[in-house]
Amino acid sequence: MTYDRRAAFDVTGHFHYESPEEDAGYIASEVIRYGKSRGWSTDPSEQEVARQIAKILSKYNIGLIDPHAGVWGHRPGGTHSMGG
Repeated sequence: MTYDRRAAFDVTGHFHYESPEEDAGYIASEVIRYGKSRGWSTDPSEQEVARQIAKILSKYNIGLIDPHAGVWGHRPGGTHSMGG
């Protein structure tokens, strides 16, 4: 899968990049700029990827603030409930 930056704004509900590290970087940049990063996958089949992303972002106090809607934001300690 290759990532087309132009498509990111049209595609919601999926992880966009080729690795959890790249998704984590994108999420962190949106949280820093806008306070939240919305439209990420809530599909149970992608839960393992979400856990990997949560583990990376927990160091920066970013976690899922609304797991049912796929919204990431500032969360002290990250997303503890995801087993990070």
